Amino acid sequence: MKPANTKTLRHIVVQVDRSTTDSLQELAHPSQHFTTAEELLETWVSRLGHRSPNIRSLAIQLLSTGKVQAIFRRHGERFELTNYKDILTGAQALHLVEEQLRLLSPAPANDNEPERTQRILVQPPAQPSAI
Repeated sequence: MKPANTKTLRHIVVQVDRSTTDSLQELAHPSQHFTTAEELLETWVSRLGHRSPNIRSLAIQLLSTGKVQAIFRRHGERFELTNYKDILTGAQALHLVEEQLRLLSPAPANDNEPERTQRILVQPPAQPSAI
């Protein structure tokens, strides 16, 4: 049984800022919406495939630092926790992400599905400089 104060992905709210682009240098047409970390993980699984290591990297960085940015071919997305009290340790984030991915895993019959080619850059947020 989980302790009463254990956070779940369902209760962590994420702000998503999306910008479409024709070139990565010129972002345009920004849009913003809010979702839960659980819904976001489901979206990433549907877009990138269940076995993508990028999903784990994006999710763990978001949950452990509070924000992450991903640049795809035609758009960029910035994800940020709306409440920084929801930031988890790396181990807590890994546990929640792995638990959710296990729930979302496809039936064994889909193991022969070919991997998708992808290039996603995951960059940690800039550290404030010491004064």
